[in-house]
Amino acid sequence: MRDETFDVAEQLVREIPRPDSLCLLGTVHHLYANDDVAVRLWKQCLELDPQFADANHALGMWSLSRGDFVAAEASLREALRIDPAWDEIPLPLDKALQGQGKFHESIDMLEKVVMIRPTDPDVLHRLGMAYEQSGDYENARRSHQQAIDLRPNFTPAYQGLARALRKLKRPEEATIHEQRFQELMAADQRAERGQRVDYGDHQRVSHHLTRTCLTAARVYFKHGRPDSAETPWRRVAELDPTDRECREGLCKVLAAQRRWEAAIQFRRELTKLDPDSTRQLMELGALEYKNQQLDDAAAAFRRVIKLAPGQPDGYAGLAQVQLSSDRNPEEAVQLARQAVALAPTAAHHFILATAQRTRGDVAAARASLEEAIRLDPTQVLYREAFARWQLPPQP
Repeated sequence: MRDETFDVAEQLVREIPRPDSLCLLGTVHHLYANDDVAVRLWKQCLELDPQFADANHALGMWSLSRGDFVAAEASLREALRIDPAWDEIPLPLDKALQGQGKFHESIDMLEKVVMIRPTDPDVLHRLGMAYEQSGDYENARRSHQQAIDLRPNFTPAYQGLARALRKLKRPEEATIHEQRFQELMAADQRAERGQRVDYGDHQRVSHHLTRTCLTAARVYFKHGRPDSAETPWRRVAELDPTDRECREGLCKVLAAQRRWEAAIQFRRELTKLDPDSTRQLMELGALEYKNQQLDDAAAAFRRVIKLAPGQPDGYAGLAQVQLSSDRNPEEAVQLARQAVALAPTAAHHFILATAQRTRGDVAAARASLEEAIRLDPTQVLYREAFARWQLPPQP
């Protein structure tokens, strides 16, 4: 699988010689300790596109791992400038800042992150450490306490809180938190010993191949090559029966090619992974409906209605199924009325009009279709239906 991982990345570079492909190949070399090659490839990415955030991030993380905090800060700041919403950057950037003793800069940055992510205990803990290093022990205490409030078993935050309390001359409270830290440390060590499994190289190599295939598929899809993305996505599906990303991607590609059976297979796997997801069930029902598996589609939509009786989608989907081959026009009318009651959209009025016409209620069908046209006068389908149905004027 090691060779296969390189093959996937190298083939991507041959087919799409762009920065994101080179960045992936650099990451693969880094995974297997070929850091000289990895760094050369990441720098080549930036020569092609100086605004490529992923390469800056990769170089920053590599510099951080080597203890080169100055270079790490420069690369990570550039990545964050290019992509300000990248929420994985602030914590390693904070390590680079604190590694240089830039505690006040660290505090300024982390305070801004806390404003965006006020319930993130990891950020609050790092903020507490920065305050502690700057000598602001009251704010250090406050930040560590907030982290513990959010995650009561957050082991390192208790240690930080105890240190801050010692500095604040509150030894009794500090002792309590030091004892709690020791208890949690012992529990963490016991849990780690109990869960430790030596998977060996095979598990690590399989993980590397999985991540490489997922990234390659994203690059293919991004550059307008969805058919090429199918192969790496299928490989991930073989390697990891719980991966959702590859299955979502395969459903899109296969459905676009009208390969309904294969798309249904992967959508069913997704519904097993998320059995109470109405979105997954709606997607499954829609595919089964297109493939004329009407009983299966009806079952999927009925499940949606059971899970979310206050949402219109299940009713609308089941109404369309019941209209197919005139399975049950009467139920279709009732279902469509429920969809309209929950969400009076043009599409739902059109489904209701179709059901009413199928049942033989021409006057009601005309009224519903006119409402659909009123709500969405640009929809050609509704006007074509009006002409095709040859509806008589209302009395």
